[in-house]
Amino acid sequence: AVATFLLTPVVSVDASDKKGKKEQPECNFVGLEHSTNRVLLYTAKADVEETLRVSKKLLSAHPRMSLHSQLDDSHIYIFSHHVIDEIKREKYLSSIQNELIPHLVAKQFAKPPKKDQGEAKLKDSKEDVASAAAAAAGGGGTVAGGGAGGGGGGAGVIKKKFSHTAAVAISSVPPQSFDPVQCLAHIPDDPCFCLRVNTVPAYKRANREIGNQSDGNGKPFVVKGYQPEGGPAKPPSGGKKTKLPFNIGKDCVIGQGVQIGAKSNIKKSVVGSYCKIGSKCRISNCVLMDHVIIEDQVTLSDTIVCSNAHIQKNSSLDTCEVGANFTIQQKTKAKKEQFSTANIMEADM
Repeated sequence: AVATFLLTPVVSVDASDKKGKKEQPECNFVGLEHSTNRVLLYTAKADVEETLRVSKKLLSAHPRMSLHSQLDDSHIYIFSHHVIDEIKREKYLSSIQNELIPHLVAKQFAKPPKKDQGEAKLKDSKEDVASAAAAAAGGGGTVAGGGAGGGGGGAGVIKKKFSHTAAVAISSVPPQSFDPVQCLAHIPDDPCFCLRVNTVPAYKRANREIGNQSDGNGKPFVVKGYQPEGGPAKPPSGGKKTKLPFNIGKDCVIGQGVQIGAKSNIKKSVVGSYCKIGSKCRISNCVLMDHVIIEDQVTLSDTIVCSNAHIQKNSSLDTCEVGANFTIQQKTKAKKEQFSTANIMEADM
């Protein structure tokens, strides 16, 4: 194959995503050969107005084709080195998914050479094969073995090389396919978790979904909940469980070495390793990367905080993004804003 694509089933939207309008992957129409997963059709949905047209020639050559509209292109491809030459020749190819992939899929069924040229080549090839076969049968011509000078009657080895087209022409059983260009698709078996993270909402979703995924043996990829260093604390001699001074939802993922202050509440969030969260904080639907510092009485909702960021006390952020190493000043109130050192440099310029 000159190209192999990784296609995965679209991940279903969970209940927590129904709060507002969420982004869905822009899937394409993909036609796959039933037995081989060869990609026979690749058309963007945006290019189809009402009717998806499939040529009769394609259906005649590949009658067992399954059409998919819920396979997500993960943008992971394996190309042969011939594709590089193709890109050099076709200067208009600037996008892998939107231009190169449809180009390669269509090239599988490119028209053969002109009829007169093709017939001439095939005729010459058949004549070559016929003369070679006659020489083999009669002992004359360019046959090695079977006597000196080729005069013997025994079978020999034909020295003359004939074309691939001629070999196909004399074959009693036609081959399934001799296409020099073939595009294949790889669809992983379940259980599999594959989600393309190319937008901020997709990144949030991936962090949230990973806590619900497990491998083939049922072992979760990550451990949910809060795990104190050294493992869960042993109950006292009375047998009662020691209640934590803070509240963490069951659907949270908390990294190692995290410190959480009293009366803080964390729900539906992912907290990286070695973060410090003060007291009376409210964190919901957030992603905190490693080494983040959250001071007392901070409220975060639908917010991403990158590594080594610092949010000072009494701040409130809703649907915001905080860049790495950035400090949010105390009592900051913000909604749908981005904070990073790059923004500050642009403002100064």
